[in-house]
Amino acid sequence: MTTKIFQIGFNKCGTLSIHDFLVENGIRSVHYLKGELANIIFENHKNGRDLLTGLDEYDAFSDMESLNTDGFQYVADDLYKELHQTYPNAIFILNTRPVDDWINSRLRHGGGSYLDRYRCILDKTKDEIVDVWRKQYHQHVANVLSYFSKHSDAQFIHLDLATCQPNDLGLFLQKAGISLTQLSLPHAHKSPGKKLPEKKQHLSNLLDAACYFKDDGSDVSESLLLAALKIDPTNIYVKHKLDNKQTSLVKYWSRKIKFIFGDNQ
Repeated sequence: MTTKIFQIGFNKCGTLSIHDFLVENGIRSVHYLKGELANIIFENHKNGRDLLTGLDEYDAFSDMESLNTDGFQYVADDLYKELHQTYPNAIFILNTRPVDDWINSRLRHGGGSYLDRYRCILDKTKDEIVDVWRKQYHQHVANVLSYFSKHSDAQFIHLDLATCQPNDLGLFLQKAGISLTQLSLPHAHKSPGKKLPEKKQHLSNLLDAACYFKDDGSDVSESLLLAALKIDPTNIYVKHKLDNKQTSLVKYWSRKIKFIFGDNQ
């Protein structure tokens, strides 16, 4: 069986660069698939199947994350032990970067839409979500390093993008028996991106305020969401919150009508 390769660091830590490097070396690598990669693996785990069922055409796997308004699934965080137990001869790459750079990259990702999807899930302010990310990052890195320190026979590399050399991954893979045509990892040291545009920053401030007022029983939160909608009519968090509010009102009046007039209405 061909050696499997799993990238088990977070997104926004050079996952696409790693994927491109593997593809350029003729390795059958798959990246993200708009969340379906993670969904398939979690569905296999839920149903007791081999974790890679349905993914036979691939040998390398990166950015195994699924994030939507219903929730969050991250294979590298939750299933790396199961992957190692199922594929003990596989190669595992823990890709990291300085945590503040990583957080800022996530905040900018998709022009802020990545943050908004997290708002849908957690219903928290930007600063609160940043705290969640920071804790999750440190905990995951510590857990992975601890786990693989106890499995010294595993083929594991910690690839810190801030300190690694461009050919560190290539040399490691060669030593593990992977045939490569090039050793240098492209774009491993990208410069920090720009701040969000002023309009996006205003939108983020409105959404933070809406989170602060969400439980006070007034219409302040809704007014803030409506103001945000004028800035960005397609914002997923705003639509999610307003749709949920509308659904709650419909359910409330449906129950009220049944109570007043009976179930025949």
